[in-house]
Amino acid sequence: MQPNIFGNDDNWHYIPVLICILTIISYLFGLWLPESPKYLYFKNRPKADVVKVIKTYQGNNIDINHVLEGYEKERQFTNHHNLTLKEVWQNQILRKSLIMLILVQFASKVLYLINIVTILNLPLMFLSPFLLEKVGRRPLILIASFGYIILPIIGFV
Repeated sequence: MQPNIFGNDDNWHYIPVLICILTIISYLFGLWLPESPKYLYFKNRPKADVVKVIKTYQGNNIDINHVLEGYEKERQFTNHHNLTLKEVWQNQILRKSLIMLILVQFASKVLYLINIVTILNLPLMFLSPFLLEKVGRRPLILIASFGYIILPIIGFV
């Protein structure tokens, strides 16, 4: 059923329009989200603002004092000296932050590689009809598969 809706010559433009609408909704949702409570705390914003944002993200039943104590311990721990990787790993809060940072960096690398592959594929989109006629499908599929294997390896090195 989907090729009848999105896969024909008359309705192809619905997919880019849908992507644009979803992107606009995501952007507007991002504008509505408040800043991180930890960020507000570390920037010495008023305590009432920090508490309000904590309740927004974690609900009204959260122990505010426990959360604020954790923020203060983290501030004291990170402000008094340069941290070693061992110290970061031994502190539960900093360890979670480090793991999240690693995951975000990995995700951004993957998105970067997707963009590179897309840019490299652009000229091939225009050349593919001619290459199919001259070279054939099987060699082109093997070459493309090899590229999809090699590019991520090159990107992570």
